[in-house]
Amino acid sequence: MPAIRRDSFYRKRFWDNVDKSGECWLWTRSKNAEGYGVAHVRVDGQLLRSAHRAAYTLEVGPIPEGLHIDHLCRTRDCVRPSHLEPVTPAENNRRIPRELVGRPRKAEEDKYTTPVRTFRPPPALWEAAKITAAANDETVTDVLNRALAKYVRRGER
Repeated sequence: MPAIRRDSFYRKRFWDNVDKSGECWLWTRSKNAEGYGVAHVRVDGQLLRSAHRAAYTLEVGPIPEGLHIDHLCRTRDCVRPSHLEPVTPAENNRRIPRELVGRPRKAEEDKYTTPVRTFRPPPALWEAAKITAAANDETVTDVLNRALAKYVRRGER
């Protein structure tokens, strides 16, 4: 598969998961315990796990080495490229609003209420799902969710 097609596939798949209805473009899929969007996007052979870093890389270009991506809007799940800026770690820390300095992180506040993912498919099932996903132009997660839903429905009978 040519690199251009793969990049356009990932770009479309990524932006399909963004709500662009407001000033901030919000990531609608999973978020980590701190509220940042979680995306697994491969761009130019590099796997990006943060939605905001993936958005910046897809639309602006590579993130300079050693820099963090700062949300100018202070909205952690925002992926709008114009709201993102590469800065040094020191500058990123300086920009933290004073009222948040010293506060426990969301993960510490919600450690008893944060949902835990318990299902990890066996390697053989994961490999079969990757082959099926590639053949049907789907994500591996979609294939696994569909298989799990069939299994659950079968067990309810």
